[in-house]
Amino acid sequence: MLSLQGMGEAFVLEGSADATVFELYVEQILAPSLPTGHIGILDNLNTHIWAKVRHAIVNIEIP
Repeated sequence: MLSLQGMGEAFVLEGSADATVFELYVEQILAPSLPTGHIGILDNLNTHIWAKVRHAIVNIEIP
């Protein structure tokens, strides 16, 4: 995550990331770290537009 305050939560792994890895990142790392009012922007990379990833992003519960 990148914001005006700098770099936020990141996920580093060895090798390539697929939609399953990205989904886990969204659910377990990114979502819990997002403050209310933040806007997410994703490009059209296949891992970003996968249905399970979209579902994970749409259903983020921000505290």
